[in-house]
Amino acid sequence: VVHGQTTELGTISMAAAATIEATVVSAENASPLSSAWVTINGPQVSDSTDSTCKAVVLDVPAGTFTATVTLAGYASVTTAPFTVQAGQTANLGTIALAKTERVYGTVRSFVWGYMPGDLGVSGVQVTVTGTGASTISGADGSFALEYFPGTWTLTLSKPGWLTVTTAPFTVTIGQSTNVGDVRTAQSGVT
Repeated sequence: VVHGQTTELGTISMAAAATIEATVVSAENASPLSSAWVTINGPQVSDSTDSTCKAVVLDVPAGTFTATVTLAGYASVTTAPFTVQAGQTANLGTIALAKTERVYGTVRSFVWGYMPGDLGVSGVQVTVTGTGASTISGADGSFALEYFPGTWTLTLSKPGWLTVTTAPFTVTIGQSTNVGDVRTAQSGVT
């Protein structure tokens, strides 16, 4: 491009973007959930729900995507794949989010002849038994995760350590659950 000259750019076409709508409610009582984020995976465009629990995501390109809905204190939900055409408005319907609560504790080493309680074990995978929900214990052995109300157990595993399953505990809406110290030992150590 030179000053004073006209340059032909050719044809520029812009595809009409699609719009995605969703309504987000509580799974417990169908009450509207404002401030939930609806993110269209792929183009990574999103919008949060308003006071009427509706989100309208603009500027979505045509294609097949999933949407993930998130809100603090609730389990995230990812939709089944859906296809949207240019210029179209697609309604994902009502998406219900289930409340979660904090579950926490500390993984401690158990060594015969040693006073228990001081040795936190880091790098332990802490999994809600029978589910994919998990976290890793920190440098001091502490762990925390969010999970659904109900009665559960945790399975703790780390290479070179015994795998341990906790006693059942109950997660209740409105309160955190401290499972306390969970003991494990290195494999082959007695």
